Amino acid sequence: MGPVTARALADNQTPGLVCAHHHLYSTLARGMPAPRKTPTGFMEILEQVWWRLDAALDLEMLEWSAKLGALPLGTGNKSERLLGYYTWHADDSPPINPLGDLFKTQVWDLARHLGVPDVIIDKPASADLVHGVHDEDELGISYRRADPILHWLLQGYTVDELKSIGVPEGDVDRVWGLLSATHWKRELPTVAMLSSTAIGEFYLRPVDY
Repeated sequence: MGPVTARALADNQTPGLVCAHHHLYSTLARGMPAPRKTPTGFMEILEQVWWRLDAALDLEMLEWSAKLGALPLGTGNKSERLLGYYTWHADDSPPINPLGDLFKTQVWDLARHLGVPDVIIDKPASADLVHGVHDEDELGISYRRADPILHWLLQGYTVDELKSIGVPEGDVDRVWGLLSATHWKRELPTVAMLSSTAIGEFYLRPVDY
């Protein structure tokens, strides 16, 4: 992110639609890699830290959300969420997510059904944060191998049961490891309850005023 992008962000604030500070802090949550070197100035902070915010909440989305007064649609899928492959409270927190209950392989099938060109569907999935690095490189397993395992785990099958019917042991362990280690990312932040009106704990009114 350079000076032009920084100025553009300042010129396209979206009160009530996007909380930029909330998304910035989320990129610093546990589980996120530290910058390659400690930033020593504002522009280095932008370049080394905010680039993650940019990738999850890009300028074009901010601009059109403000211009149209519209809510952005999320594109995250069930596989990414279950494997923890997303930025906490950033690209996993859209107001509306029509693909959120579809595994990655189902998204590909839906895309083909809708006539999306193969060049798009067959492009290796990537967050495009590092050139040449794809989702499956970082996950350590392909979506086509992971999705069936996720499906059966959600149906109540145990790790041992899946292994006993011939599912590769390494694949099962990898998926189960990612699923278990990222459970916290699929939960709301834990609140220290100091009163009888702690939001999300005791405060359960049907309408949040």
